Amino acid sequence: MRRTMTNRKYGLRLLFAAVAMLVAGGAASAVPPQLAAELNGSLTTDSGIRVLRVWGTPEYRGYAHGFLLGEEILSLFEDVVLNPRIIEKPKQYELKIRRQFLKSVKFTPEQEAELKGMLTGIGDKMGHRGTRLERVGRNIDVADLKAINCMADWYSMFCSSFSAWGEATVDGGTITARNLDFLALPGLDTAHVVIVHLEPGTGKQPWVSVAWPGLIGAYTAMNSEGVTISMHDAPGLRNTHRGPFVPRSLALRDALESARAATAVVDVQRVLARAPSIVGNNIHVSAPSAGQPDPAAVFEYDGNISADSGVTKRLSTASPLKNWLLCTNHYCQRKEAPTNPDNDSVRRFSSIEKALQQAGREHRKIDLGVAWEIIGGAGVSTTFQTVVYMPNRKEIHVGLASPGVPAFEVQPVRFVLGDLLTKRR
Repeated sequence: MRRTMTNRKYGLRLLFAAVAMLVAGGAASAVPPQLAAELNGSLTTDSGIRVLRVWGTPEYRGYAHGFLLGEEILSLFEDVVLNPRIIEKPKQYELKIRRQFLKSVKFTPEQEAELKGMLTGIGDKMGHRGTRLERVGRNIDVADLKAINCMADWYSMFCSSFSAWGEATVDGGTITARNLDFLALPGLDTAHVVIVHLEPGTGKQPWVSVAWPGLIGAYTAMNSEGVTISMHDAPGLRNTHRGPFVPRSLALRDALESARAATAVVDVQRVLARAPSIVGNNIHVSAPSAGQPDPAAVFEYDGNISADSGVTKRLSTASPLKNWLLCTNHYCQRKEAPTNPDNDSVRRFSSIEKALQQAGREHRKIDLGVAWEIIGGAGVSTTFQTVVYMPNRKEIHVGLASPGVPAFEVQPVRFVLGDLLTKRR
């Protein structure tokens, strides 16, 4: 079954809402009122997974995102960003994140415009119900939307991934599998959404993100040429860059929008090198395998620009065949890798490595089922996303957690990139 919310259904209502807000001096005054006349987005449900498509200028994309998912953006902000497990008291959020942390990161004018459009869309969606954040006693604003989009820079997540290609896979094409793990917080196991950025700008690659409402950056994503990118935390080196820093999900977005299949590793490294990160990262990148020796790489990436301009490239050193690469939450080259088997990152790394080695010894070719089994072996009870990318086929196989069920235990849903990148109204 597929349910679709379209611009036709909301055009007049949105126009009236925007006019009312303009008269009242509300948030819509920051964005052209014609945003409400034509909604540049749609929300569908495909095999139980919601898909948000947005297009047009940054303001229009942000408005559609905010209107179609506004209520959930507010709920997630209260339940995740302001959760006492994340930040103990609302006053700490106001002081440490809004007044201090946000001064250390920069957003481009286009990103600012997208978030302003989102704020207006949220306001129009909520109408008389308002946009009040009860835990801080005020309405949501653009600074809050910035905070949720750089939450990965001020609070850690734990992830695992691997890529295989050539002789290791059934058809020789690249397969990349990825888990995203986080804390068990309200909404993270129910509010999933696949976000399709159809028109990110002139010369930029359209792309697809597995995410949550309100996020405009890339955490688990693939672009229109089949280039994939996955974010992982890692203990970084001491920062030598003085700032401001680029929120890492937005650096990954920039990298994905510029990366071409034939030159993906070089393209991504170039973007990351000019976008120092305030925290340590392992960024796993893969592309369609076309006979090149290294269709995948892990970038060990932080704000220490004195070492490899802040980005150290790690390629496959797999044995006996140099055709797979894996990644968890520690550096392997930028600094000495930990070896304690009780270290959770080491445990997950070892689990994936042993499974890949065993598959090689048994001449067991990796396909979707094998990839799902291997990455599932590194999963935890709070794995919220399990994704297998197939770049050569331009497919994304997505498993999303539900209450009490981690993502790797569900039947994956197959998405074909061409279908996702088709505009729906």
